[in-house]
Amino acid sequence: MLLPRPEPSSRVAPGPLVVEARARGDVPIAQMRLVLNGAALPTTLEHRGEATWRAHAPISVAPGSHVVDAVVVDTDGRTGSYRWHFTAAP
Repeated sequence: MLLPRPEPSSRVAPGPLVVEARARGDVPIAQMRLVLNGAALPTTLEHRGEATWRAHAPISVAPGSHVVDAVVVDTDGRTGSYRWHFTAAP
């Protein structure tokens, strides 16, 4: 996983933001899911280059600690995942 946003262990303002992650693969990415605090996000997947894909979801976060899981599935059926945390505080 590349460039997760918000950055791991970062502090952001509560309210609207975009959760995103990028993935690279030797074969095309079939699906990327973003999950915030256990709830699936409505994620958009974009092909960003020869071997790079970007998943992103606009959300609004309340103050507190948050956990994001990114799950990637390629066209060969292989999966990978990445988990990170961030804090929303004024």
